[in-house]
Amino acid sequence: MMAGLVEFVYRLLNPIEEKNPRMYHYDVTYGQLTWMLVLTLICYQFTIVGESVYLDAIRALIRNSSLLVKWQMFSLPVGQHEIQVFFEYLSKPREFWNIGRFGWVILKAVLVSGIVIGYAILQKRKFYIRGVVTGVLHMMAFAQLVVAMITLTAGIMLILTTIPILLQAIIGFCMIVLCILSTVLLLQTMGRIAGACIDGSAYEGLSIMLLAILVALLCEVLYTLTR
Repeated sequence: MMAGLVEFVYRLLNPIEEKNPRMYHYDVTYGQLTWMLVLTLICYQFTIVGESVYLDAIRALIRNSSLLVKWQMFSLPVGQHEIQVFFEYLSKPREFWNIGRFGWVILKAVLVSGIVIGYAILQKRKFYIRGVVTGVLHMMAFAQLVVAMITLTAGIMLILTTIPILLQAIIGFCMIVLCILSTVLLLQTMGRIAGACIDGSAYEGLSIMLLAILVALLCEVLYTLTR
């Protein structure tokens, strides 16, 4: 089991290598699947850290008195009530360990895996159920790190408004480049892994994964609106 953990940690840290996606052509053990699930839940915590930094920066920016004065100078459709609701949302503490959020991560993995497997069945492709689920978890873990980096960058950019503009530009440029490169790397990884899981091309794999993620996001939005 420890060998499986080391293998999948290596696979997460080196997702662009050609040999790693090809591993998803074959079946995986339950131990490897379990360790990848644990790794995905751990990576999910980084999204909470990124969102917390971003929301703290937004809260500090909006509470700036000069900004509120400028806000009142414009005839905007957003009134005092909407602003108060937004402040209440920002004031809510972010729970680092939340069973409900963990449950949604697992449910999303099942939903996305089901869409990928359904597509493979329709196309009469060779696939392994555990391999597909493990590949989806791999992509989710990597995606959560990229999302955390993007939100963390946005939060830091807001925090850095007090430093000289030249230093802001240098730091901002470097962080934005890292976000773009990591996003491109994520898309390449998603295509290769999903393509390997369903015995297809990288472009086909990326297309079906983006569609599956879009469906998962739509379900999440509908659930949020109906609560």
